[in-house]
Amino acid sequence: MGAKKKIILSINTVWNVVNFRAPLIKFLQKKNFEVIVLAQSDDYLQELAMLNIRFISIPINSQKISVLNDLKLLMLYIWYFFKIQPDIYLGYTIKPNLYGSIAAKIFHIPVVNNINGLGKAFSEQGLLFRFARYAYKFALSKSKTIFFQNKEDKDFFLQLGITGNHNARLLPGSGVNLETFNENLFSQQAEQPFAFILIARLLKEKGIFEYIQAARLTLEDFPDTNFFLMGIIDENNPSSLSKNQINDWHNEGVINFLGAQDDVRPFIARSDCVVLPSYYNEGTPKCLLEAASMSRPIITTDWKGCRDTVDHGINGFLCKPKDVKSLYLCFNQMLSMNKLDIQKFKSSSRKKAKMFDERIVFDKYLVSIEANL
Repeated sequence: MGAKKKIILSINTVWNVVNFRAPLIKFLQKKNFEVIVLAQSDDYLQELAMLNIRFISIPINSQKISVLNDLKLLMLYIWYFFKIQPDIYLGYTIKPNLYGSIAAKIFHIPVVNNINGLGKAFSEQGLLFRFARYAYKFALSKSKTIFFQNKEDKDFFLQLGITGNHNARLLPGSGVNLETFNENLFSQQAEQPFAFILIARLLKEKGIFEYIQAARLTLEDFPDTNFFLMGIIDENNPSSLSKNQINDWHNEGVINFLGAQDDVRPFIARSDCVVLPSYYNEGTPKCLLEAASMSRPIITTDWKGCRDTVDHGINGFLCKPKDVKSLYLCFNQMLSMNKLDIQKFKSSSRKKAKMFDERIVFDKYLVSIEANL
């Protein structure tokens, strides 16, 4: 067996690596690749160490644009690409996709990008939008493959001329492990009140306020219903909810706040429906793929990425973005269903999840990587 080919994988945070890219890293390691991760350090370094990879901490600071700091970041990418001399580069999130791709282009290293949602850069037609458009077009001009997690994002990049059909490809989100996310791994709960759960980074664009207001209305009609909220508070993000605000809702009795959890499966298993009323620039929300894989009905918005996980009236319901009444009506529809129809929704969700099997994602990556080595 020859020397291992080296892959640099870069993403904004270690949390992101652990929660979304660990399965792909393990797959690539089994295929005899050496994976080197460049990301910004956070509280998940201990979990990252379990992946047995080489890790390099770099100050990505994805929430702020600073010409000086971003130039320093580009120089760091150039330095580490020169030092490591990887065989291929895998980029995720905005700054690694931009500056990592530029550094790779300098050294003629093949690049595979993943556009896992467009975030705030493309949410408004302002200065940031124009910067992101031209920066992406320059940085991704030599990329061998650009993966998108939903058709809308792919078509948007094609329309703007950022990429072309020759290298734009679709992925079924980040994929989901159908064996690990399986309700049969968890014992059946005793009869208890119907429970909804929202799992997300606690940003207002994830529809948290709409969830709370619709929950208040629903509790007037179905007072025994439980509403759970789980997620990480991103204090560096200006759109993040505050801990005080969440505690107020918890104390009010509208929600049960569960905080951030490393393993969401037991909480999905004890819930009856997973909710994400997002109007964020999503890729394909991981929490919804995990919910479907665990045979849970889903309520989410008729919004790019989100709508891909739901066949309306088959495995869940689609509500209008930013519309409390629409979400409230979906809650009422779900609570008014009989047990047989709920079971049909559950079975349909599990069937839907098979379209997002992470092995499909792995195979597409492997094909792209091997074609460019």
